[in-house]
Amino acid sequence: MKSRYTQTQTLILSKKRFLSQDDAVRWIHEHGYMDIPDETSTSFRFRQRDPDFFKSNSFRTIELAEGVKAVTAIPRTRKEK
Repeated sequence: MKSRYTQTQTLILSKKRFLSQDDAVRWIHEHGYMDIPDETSTSFRFRQRDPDFFKSNSFRTIELAEGVKAVTAIPRTRKEK
């Protein structure tokens, strides 16, 4: 059976809203995500799963809240791995 449901691959928290990595990690914990950060000049990113876990043409970026985006995608099936 093919999954049509997306899962979160990465969360991107804006430095305009989250002034420190500690603020970003606190939000991540409060919302039940893993907190291994990767920092860029404009954001804190938290990878939840490796991109290879997902179908390559299914990635979408959505806004969850002000200053918080999620990269979502459809997982590969066992046959597609």
